[in-house]
Amino acid sequence: MLRNGAPLNKIKVIPHGIPSINVNKITEVKKYIEVSKEKKPVKFFYVGRICREKGVHVMLEAFNNLTLPAEIHVIGGTGNHLEENYLKYLKKIQKRKHHLAR
Repeated sequence: MLRNGAPLNKIKVIPHGIPSINVNKITEVKKYIEVSKEKKPVKFFYVGRICREKGVHVMLEAFNNLTLPAEIHVIGGTGNHLEENYLKYLKKIQKRKHHLAR
């Protein structure tokens, strides 16, 4: 992201994902999400293997429930037929959700 011009102070790395959210942790998670005054979308990046064990479906569901302008960039691949089927499933679900939202 730095090589592509993103300012260092705008990059937030959340190692190992965001912990399960309960009332006490909401403020902890909110500090990672800053919305600019211009209402530019917050950009999220997922980098990793696209498989059920990583909880990509959970991440996408949470992303679909955001109430702020946001983008998600998924960077990764699959390693076997089960993961390829999972990726197809994710694409199908996301396409259906975007179609219904219009």
